[in-house]
Amino acid sequence: VVTYHDDPAGLVSFKLALRQNLGICLSIGIRPAYRSIVWQGYRRLSDFLIQKMIGQLEIDAASHGNPSPFGLVVEVETPSGTTDPVLKKSRLHLSERYQEYGFLPLPVTYHEPACVRNPDNGQLLSQATEDAEPMQLLMLFLQGQGCISPDLLNRVVDALLVEHYGLPEDDLLVRQARESIKRIGDDKNDSNH
Repeated sequence: VVTYHDDPAGLVSFKLALRQNLGICLSIGIRPAYRSIVWQGYRRLSDFLIQKMIGQLEIDAASHGNPSPFGLVVEVETPSGTTDPVLKKSRLHLSERYQEYGFLPLPVTYHEPACVRNPDNGQLLSQATEDAEPMQLLMLFLQGQGCISPDLLNRVVDALLVEHYGLPEDDLLVRQARESIKRIGDDKNDSNH
């Protein structure tokens, strides 16, 4: 929770996916009255908070013997996931806002799982139903501009679906995301011939 003169101004939550050394932005929320605050040379409070998130992710990675994370990824609900015009506009605005922060859209078919727990072994399994929310993944590269490659996209999918959500490697949502990445790699190979 972020306070400004003892008033709650916003909230950020994030974590480091250790195995892939990737930051995951779970949420950024700034109350409207505080969004335009210029803070320590930053244009707005959200810019300051993103930099503080990155700094903490670097500390977390170092404390586990890792180099600085290669990126910070966020899931954003897609406008196509709803028929409500107000929600569509809101989702589009959120995606645009993250892009203003420097996040780049990742070309992968991705759904946030609606999870159920397997009673036999306690492992999470996604529900392969309409309950899985289509999401756009956006990433802020922390080490240079970075190259969006199939390897990078697979690392992001692993960090989110396997490491963060705890889905098994053979879960339908993991397979669907990886298949969309494979098609991207196949399309690049086809265009080189």
